[in-house]
Amino acid sequence: MEKFSLPNAFDWEIAIVYADKDRYCRKHVWEDISRYHNMESPLLVGGDFNCIMSHEEKKGGKTFHFSPAANDMGEFMLDNDLIDLGFIGPAFTWTNNKDARSRIFSRLDRFLISSSILDSFQGLKVKHLTRLASDHCPILCIVKEDVRRNYSHWIKFEEVWASYPNA
Repeated sequence: MEKFSLPNAFDWEIAIVYADKDRYCRKHVWEDISRYHNMESPLLVGGDFNCIMSHEEKKGGKTFHFSPAANDMGEFMLDNDLIDLGFIGPAFTWTNNKDARSRIFSRLDRFLISSSILDSFQGLKVKHLTRLASDHCPILCIVKEDVRRNYSHWIKFEEVWASYPNA
């Protein structure tokens, strides 16, 4: 786990994962991150999780069933107050590169972040980039501090609204 800080901001902890296909090896990764994570610091975890969490994250192959491995990852997220940031771009980050009838697509790659800092970093975005030579899409997490929408406190009135009958 590494430390990361932005000017005029707090320190973050960052963990980059390449999780094993084996559920039990992957569970050790979740336990290690949890053990070394200081709950006072926001955490960003990104990489290849080798796990899908819902049927929307898979296309092709066997039907998705919520597995013990997905449950392990869900518990890891809950224990560390992590949420999935969502994404912009292609829905799936991995393919098995088989012919069209046997092709499988999954969202194995993602970024998770401590929910406590979302208000401070509304500009956080995750992009799934175009897959080129690999079976995985590259993913990009963009961090922008204090991107807030400015709302006008003025109420705008249109004259035409007065012509509507009262309800």
